[in-house]
Amino acid sequence: MKSYKDAYFAIVEGNALATGARELLCAAVLEYQEFILVGQCEHLLTDLSQYVNSVIATRPTCVLADSNALLLTVEHFLDHAYLCEDTSRRFFKVCLDTGTVTLVPQVRDTNFITEKNQRTYYAPGMQGLHPVVKNVVETACAQHNELSQLVCRLLIGYSFLPDQQLKNKSAGSDLDALQLHEVRAFLGHISGLMPGFTVLQEELTELINHCTTLLAVCPASASDLANIQASAALQNGFPCIYKVMSVLHYLAYQLAMENNLFSKAFMHIFRAYECYTSGALFLDSATIQLHTKSGISLDSYTFKNQRVLGFTPVFKGIGAYFNLEQNTDYLTCKFYIDLRNKFHYTHGDVKPSASLVNEFARAVIRQILKIEKSGNQQNFLWRDVYMQTRRSLMMNPQREVPTAVRRALQAHQLVSFMVP
Repeated sequence: MKSYKDAYFAIVEGNALATGARELLCAAVLEYQEFILVGQCEHLLTDLSQYVNSVIATRPTCVLADSNALLLTVEHFLDHAYLCEDTSRRFFKVCLDTGTVTLVPQVRDTNFITEKNQRTYYAPGMQGLHPVVKNVVETACAQHNELSQLVCRLLIGYSFLPDQQLKNKSAGSDLDALQLHEVRAFLGHISGLMPGFTVLQEELTELINHCTTLLAVCPASASDLANIQASAALQNGFPCIYKVMSVLHYLAYQLAMENNLFSKAFMHIFRAYECYTSGALFLDSATIQLHTKSGISLDSYTFKNQRVLGFTPVFKGIGAYFNLEQNTDYLTCKFYIDLRNKFHYTHGDVKPSASLVNEFARAVIRQILKIEKSGNQQNFLWRDVYMQTRRSLMMNPQREVPTAVRRALQAHQLVSFMVP
């Protein structure tokens, strides 16, 4: 007994179909009514649709597959081509040689589930899938999980840099701190993985390209941040690198919250605020210039010709310059910046809760967006950098993984049509 949830289909290979198979096709379309013809020859699909209509006055739906696709794998993706309101609809294959009817499981986007640890898996299991489909699904999940773990490592994990290079940073300048060394090392690491990422290569390429664009805003010298003219490093008087660093910390805050790492999340949202406001002060009189101490000259962050040590001068500076001293969000940020010194990551013995971290984060975002508007930021907006970077670094597995699977199996260009 067939259900309204059921759809039936037949695979037609080559460019012709024998008389006996044509007769069986007509009988199947008449019995099951909701019927799909799947093949790689548009002429044959059109001919068979017209033939069936001439015999029983009913037309099947046609699905045209790429000539490079394996039809026995394509049959697992008909749900993607044959869109219907019922997402749980079952698909049964009718053999035009024997009349045998077999249930064929469909690889649906919603079947890819991501756990709290960011690992993605195929929930229904692999039973009934063609071995080639099974292999590609398993590979896609494994490659996504590997890439996801590397992004997690970049944002809230440990360094990609060798220990000696990390030790050398103790003598680095404030300009050197604007070079995105971790992103550069991450980029080098994932670029080396490219040959092995056979299924998610397009997604990995997009990630590499985006990281490359982020590195392009790093100032090569202090003069890059002092030019009046817009450049890759400076837009609307605001050094782009500070927005990039702020966005990376904001993404780290979000990832830490997803993993219930509230202390880590708090520090990242603070750094997102600190990085952005440090850049915003360039709209006043902040700059990077040589500062000499103990006979050593380094490119140092200065404000009103004074080297800045700590966040207090920056916080007071944006309050005065953007007239924020009585702003509710500014005062909320001040409260949490002061409270930060009582947390166990700084000088105290208590930890923030999820609600406190989120309240601070909301105030920070509203502050950033307000300063963007007050500072007349028209290009390289923080919001745009955030959206683009989030899309590249933090893939949606329910969209990206099945898309990569279909692409690898040449099932991403299935065309559904009715013959008039």
